[in-house]
Amino acid sequence: MLPPILSYFARDAYALTYYSGVPDGRDYEDAISHMAHLLGFHMRQGPGSLSFFGMRSASGCRHELDLGVNDPGVVAMAEVKSHSRGIGKNDVMVFAQKTFDYYLWRLRQGMTDLTWRFFISATPLSDSVHVYCIQQSIILIEPSYIPLPVLLRFAQKPEAEQVFDNSRIAEAVRLFEPACLPLQQIFIPDGESLKIGIKRYFGSDADDARWLAHEMTGDLSAFLDEIGRQPFRERAKVLARSGMRALSRVVEVYSMEEESDHFRRAD
Repeated sequence: MLPPILSYFARDAYALTYYSGVPDGRDYEDAISHMAHLLGFHMRQGPGSLSFFGMRSASGCRHELDLGVNDPGVVAMAEVKSHSRGIGKNDVMVFAQKTFDYYLWRLRQGMTDLTWRFFISATPLSDSVHVYCIQQSIILIEPSYIPLPVLLRFAQKPEAEQVFDNSRIAEAVRLFEPACLPLQQIFIPDGESLKIGIKRYFGSDADDARWLAHEMTGDLSAFLDEIGRQPFRERAKVLARSGMRALSRVVEVYSMEEESDHFRRAD
């Protein structure tokens, strides 16, 4: 299970992504960075950084990071993409390699903070990108799937039984937990070496996790509509009102809705 602050990060990044359309790339990066600031991370570095909180990579290459966040015992690196032409598997593979390069250097310096990775896209991604991210424990945020940590967190609440049967909840825990691990539990430090569990490199579980996430996204979205709850929209409105340019349209649309609601109540 992710630390709560990273689960909230995934929730808010999804809300922002779902409701912002395909914003300008710089506005989108700034919005995700500002969102991290609002969540109260202890440290944060914004778009364009060529180090990770001032630390080099193991190779010495200056890899650009769109976002880094740090809380006691926890760090995370994120790539933020907004392209109407879409994002390919190679984009995610480059991100995987440069974050691994930073991870190696942190290990060499004796740093033990658990390290997570997020890939955030304003546009839906292909099934193969989803499978690769799940296999590599890169937490993917894109508009067509509720993020795995958010689904997993909901599945472990008592109200989940109103939406999913027990077998589906158990399968979500089995498949989603390995997809949300920190780097230290994928490439496991062992003296001067790293251990890798070969089982996680079988694609069948990753593809099953992708399919299950798709099904659970539909079921949970339908349930929230049925009971009249819109938690992601409410978060998007909160974020929009904090001054995010990428969500300016959300403020306009929902202000108009609320004004109409006010007149309907007056009638």
